[in-house]
Amino acid sequence: MKIRYHDYKQEQAGESIHVFFCAHCKVDVDYINGRLERHLPSCDYRIHKEKILAESRLNQFDFSQWAED
Repeated sequence: MKIRYHDYKQEQAGESIHVFFCAHCKVDVDYINGRLERHLPSCDYRIHKEKILAESRLNQFDFSQWAED
């Protein structure tokens, strides 16, 4: 199961009340559907989120390599 991300800024598309897109890369939110990889590679939100996720993975302690003496 993939994690869905909906914490990016969205903008309304013109006069339509039901059409929204990412404020950073202008991709339709229905297409994005919470998937980080569906934002453009140049999207500021995607770049920032991928950086945060990579840093959090580096900061996790791997207990499987920990052995008692």
